[in-house]
Amino acid sequence: MGDKSHPGTNEVYQYLDELMSQCREAGYAPVPESVMHELEEEEREYALRYHSEKLAIAFGLLKTRMA
Repeated sequence: MGDKSHPGTNEVYQYLDELMSQCREAGYAPVPESVMHELEEEEREYALRYHSEKLAIAFGLLKTRMA
């Protein structure tokens, strides 16, 4: 799912994984009902974890942190 052609893709996904781990530790739980019902469970989990808005936030935070 999704375009991964950007040269910084791996770094952004890795940073998002770190952020999501911190969020889970703080009590965050995604709402699976907010994702399309026709997706398989694995696809739904991926869509929740790597939603474009979350990727955009991770990218912005990562680039701001580097500046």
